[in-house]
Amino acid sequence: MKTVRGFADIVRISEHKYEIRFYAPGDEGSKNNQGLYEPTGTAHTVWTIENPLADTRKVDKLKVTQTFGGNSYVFDYEYFEGTKAWRLTSGGGLRAELKTSMTDPDEEYRLDTRTVTNGTNTLVKSATKYELGNFRSRPVEDTLDPDGAALKTEYAYYTNSSQAGKYGRLRTLKNPDGSWESYEYDTYGRETLVVRAYKDSAFDSAAGNADATYYSYTAVDQDDTPINRDPRPRTVERKILGASVSKTYYAYKTVSGEEYRDKPSDAPTYPRTTATAPTSELQEHITPPGRRPAQPPACSRASSIPMAEKTAITMNSGHTQAIPIPQAHPSPRAPATRSGRP
Repeated sequence: MKTVRGFADIVRISEHKYEIRFYAPGDEGSKNNQGLYEPTGTAHTVWTIENPLADTRKVDKLKVTQTFGGNSYVFDYEYFEGTKAWRLTSGGGLRAELKTSMTDPDEEYRLDTRTVTNGTNTLVKSATKYELGNFRSRPVEDTLDPDGAALKTEYAYYTNSSQAGKYGRLRTLKNPDGSWESYEYDTYGRETLVVRAYKDSAFDSAAGNADATYYSYTAVDQDDTPINRDPRPRTVERKILGASVSKTYYAYKTVSGEEYRDKPSDAPTYPRTTATAPTSELQEHITPPGRRPAQPPACSRASSIPMAEKTAITMNSGHTQAIPIPQAHPSPRAPATRSGRP
């Protein structure tokens, strides 16, 4: 398998063992008569996957070895049929992780428990409750140290199937320390509003009674043409207790086949270094139901772009001012992937 980052060669050693060998770009060699590459360099990393019992009738154990830089790291997996549990042992037995799964009789929920030990003592224990059904499995409750402190994180989702873009997606997140977040989406599943706790605001308070961030995907520059279901916000505004404290505009322009990301700054200090990413790297990041939105592609290269003869309005601490817009800028931070499990 050849990619821009290198070459991976899958080699069968025996019926119980195979290797995945990774090579640097350029070491893949040329293709043979069968159309397969014949590597010419030395693999920098090798993953070995094998059945340590070497018996096709016994498949409850798996051994994975990573060889890198002259060192080998071994990971041993073992399955226990009676308890439906998996155990992962690494570090020569210094670390062991046990995962058990239990499903209720009605198959509405599944509870996964993970216990990490140093071979003798329990170091970490956590339990995750998943809701089963239309969205396969999604977390509704995470508990750290369930037998002691029971630090709980709770998730709630939109359940009205008539709410296009919202149905099945995360609605609220409540953390063990009492902090929380709530989310709203447009018909494409893009975040339009994120509300967070402000001081002692009650859980799931309205935007006007907490810390709220609004996202708009409407272009603010005539030279900016959003792609279909563009996940990149053009306006990001933050309000605390209903009062606007910041507002930032973004524009995206294509110059010589490359996408430039343009952002007004809080103060007109130029020139400055900006980041660009080729148009070919831009992708649609539409969040599937039951998952939190992912971030847009990261900037890949840096370049200095001259200032344009245009102005935009930015709000800082409630004050309005007109400033020039440069031709490029780092990408805005789109609605972030939220803490907790995907």
